[in-house]
Amino acid sequence: MDNFEKNYERRVDKAVNASDPPAYQVGEEVPVLYDPARPETAQINKWTERWLFPIIIIPAMILATLLANFFMIRAWRRGESILE
Repeated sequence: MDNFEKNYERRVDKAVNASDPPAYQVGEEVPVLYDPARPETAQINKWTERWLFPIIIIPAMILATLLANFFMIRAWRRGESILE
């Protein structure tokens, strides 16, 4: 969970990434980034919390797109039906 205080108001939010064992202990201070106008958008300021998901999902999406295009173009060149 992300715990942070803004103007002496304590916030508790769920972290995006989970780990076992936990990455942080209860009560441990962590660096947090948030927009003061929208504190519900808070994120732990850690490289893996912010960038791990996009770094994994974007190449996976590109690979899936390339594979789908390869098989559709191959079927088209062979005169096969793509949807059947």
